[in-house]
Amino acid sequence: MSMEHAIETLKGVHSRVSVNSSNASNRIAAKIIRAQHAVRARYQPLFSRERVGELQADGFLGFLLFDNNQHWSNLQRQGSRMTADMPRLREALALLVDEELPLRTRLNQLRPKGGKPVVKGLARSVMTAILQIVYPDRYGVLNNTVEAGMRQVGIWPDSPRGASLADRYEAVNRVLHTLAEALRIDLWTLDALWYRLTLRGSPRFDDEEPSSVQERSQAVAVMKSQFQHRGESSDSDWNELSLLLPVEEDRRTSSPKTLARMRTRVAQLSAEFDRYVTAFNHEALFTGPSLYFHLKTVEIRARHASVAATISDSQFFEYLYATLTAWGMHRPGRSRAKLANLHEMRESFEGQATAIDEMASLRLRDLSTIHAQQIASKLWAIMERLQVSTSNTRIVACSKALHHLLPLLMPPIDREYTLSFFYRRKTMNRGDKATFLEIFPLFREIAVAQGDRLAQLVGPGMNTSETKVIDNAIIGFVSTHSRK
Repeated sequence: MSMEHAIETLKGVHSRVSVNSSNASNRIAAKIIRAQHAVRARYQPLFSRERVGELQADGFLGFLLFDNNQHWSNLQRQGSRMTADMPRLREALALLVDEELPLRTRLNQLRPKGGKPVVKGLARSVMTAILQIVYPDRYGVLNNTVEAGMRQVGIWPDSPRGASLADRYEAVNRVLHTLAEALRIDLWTLDALWYRLTLRGSPRFDDEEPSSVQERSQAVAVMKSQFQHRGESSDSDWNELSLLLPVEEDRRTSSPKTLARMRTRVAQLSAEFDRYVTAFNHEALFTGPSLYFHLKTVEIRARHASVAATISDSQFFEYLYATLTAWGMHRPGRSRAKLANLHEMRESFEGQATAIDEMASLRLRDLSTIHAQQIASKLWAIMERLQVSTSNTRIVACSKALHHLLPLLMPPIDREYTLSFFYRRKTMNRGDKATFLEIFPLFREIAVAQGDRLAQLVGPGMNTSETKVIDNAIIGFVSTHSRK
């Protein structure tokens, strides 16, 4: 096939892509295209040459998730391997985005021909996605979807056997630029068209169903026929490639094994709940400013009958700001956690006052299973709009802040204890949104299991509310079992 054929094919694909299409895959591709400016505004500074040296694991892992990058699915599969050595990853990414060096030099150092990669798991799909974010006019994306699409329309550039990644990518990037220019579109949009053409990958927006099994099976059949007709691929080659096609699996939930382990821990905590609250009280881990400012914030919240009245009280935010600082949300150093500006934080809460107030009367242990899932989604929608921290992740800082406005409903969440309790790790491999939506119903299970006992345990010290008592029990559980 010729370049002319490829251009005409992609023009046809592009003409069908619309958010108003009756075809789900056309709508998804349109939404991917539409998301580019928001995604670039969020992640271009993160990976810029000036700031990549400050990159944190959560920011990087967040980018790998489709929920955040709004374009590429399954980048997160090697996330834990890539972030195992963060200084090494920062060094590698700093090299990747250093335009003072030729691209070939950078790629040859990062993925040397016949040698080991500098960072395990840092594949072409991740590196070229980052290059597209940072330098959108210079670099297209090279991943399995792009390769399959280019092969399908007959324009995959031939490379010598054993060619380096640099060789292959430079050849592919030239073709991508030719296509984008001919189609009068940008490289991000072109990348979305490869998805629509091949239906590879599994991008899902919250309001869309994934492309149907029938749609994807048809795409597989067409691609296989074209590969074999041109004599470019045997059945065994195709079967290996087809392993990367979409599967009917929701990547937003943990594996059945992990979920079973989480429920086992919830059952263990619930069975000896008083024991773990007592262990927390005896540990006296949080004293001094951590306790003092928290109690002051709780006291001011109790003075007001509504969330709106509380938010209008400047003293509440002054004490909340001090509490969050004492709770580790603002640390010295360039790459440490930082709170947002106090004025910006307060304004963001004012903007969500009505939504927060609607949930002020809810109590965690009174929620049904279905209601808990619905409330979790509403809480996350609020948290996404709050400006509490400068971090790209929201679950920790926002949950701690929101806890002080909704003490009956929202438990504070942290990495050291909460994530360690539920996941036995401190990282969020699937992002903070998926993590929150998964663990909030489990908080509810703990609350329901304790019933009225929660109210009885509210009292001195850090036991300031039912959800804080749950948090304290979790801390006691993790502290107790970490000593064994």
